[in-house]
Amino acid sequence: MKNIKSKQILKFCLLGIIALMLLSINVKSMDWGNVLNQVSKAVKTGTKIKKAMDVANLTPLQEHYIGRAVAANILAKYKPYYNQKADRYLNILGQTLAQASDRPNTYMGYRFLILDSDEINSFATPGGFIFITKGMIRCCNSEDSLAAVLAHEIAHVQWKHGLRSIRTKRLVSVGAVLLGEVAVKSGSGDFKNVLKAFNGSVNDISNKLINSKYSRATEVVADQTAVTILTRVGYNPQGFIDLLKTMQEKFRHDRHGFYKTHPAPKSRIRVVKQCLRGYTIKEINNNNARNQRFKANLAGI
Repeated sequence: MKNIKSKQILKFCLLGIIALMLLSINVKSMDWGNVLNQVSKAVKTGTKIKKAMDVANLTPLQEHYIGRAVAANILAKYKPYYNQKADRYLNILGQTLAQASDRPNTYMGYRFLILDSDEINSFATPGGFIFITKGMIRCCNSEDSLAAVLAHEIAHVQWKHGLRSIRTKRLVSVGAVLLGEVAVKSGSGDFKNVLKAFNGSVNDISNKLINSKYSRATEVVADQTAVTILTRVGYNPQGFIDLLKTMQEKFRHDRHGFYKTHPAPKSRIRVVKQCLRGYTIKEINNNNARNQRFKANLAGI
């Protein structure tokens, strides 16, 4: 539907250009070869800029730079938790899950970091920078539950949900320059406008992650994808349900952080259970090697 609408708009624009040219120039003396050449250029330029508006056409490098800037905004609000043992464990777990996703590779790879905050929250920026707070880790009673949190955030990266938070006008401005349609020199008006658009894009995503929330449909997709990733690796999806039940209990007393940026856990439990129809769910064995590892590496958090 959107594609048809875009084509119609482009068509009307081109018809308007031709109409103006016909009104201002004697038809008999018109250089039709030049007219067609100009129309062809307009179509090519319009198509390129339209592609730039589609987040799917941003290169991995462009996505990385946007994601890195968003990550900097997150770290300006939340301090990292410095614990080499815990960080190593989290990254091994996260990398294992990322490799089971439909997007196992990003420009600089996935990065996972613990934030020194009691707030219950987790974030994923474009390009694969993933953050989880100590408060969120405390909601996890097993490695299966922690894997569910990371798989959910990896799903956001896989589907490029963060990039889709950028306002269309900003993508047009940045996209046109990236495609070489606008010459930009440091200090020029164009440069300032593009810099403003880039900063605006970063703020769009940062505000979505920290202060707002994705749409209900977006979160459903992330939860469904997380279940797929978990089962591919061999994690027990019951850990996802256990996590959401724990969060539901906390939800009654604290509506900040995660609850400000995600749907209520109760509705998410229904989504996960629907994904697991036909799947034999077993109780989590807290004494197996996997969960002994989980307790040993995250002790003290």
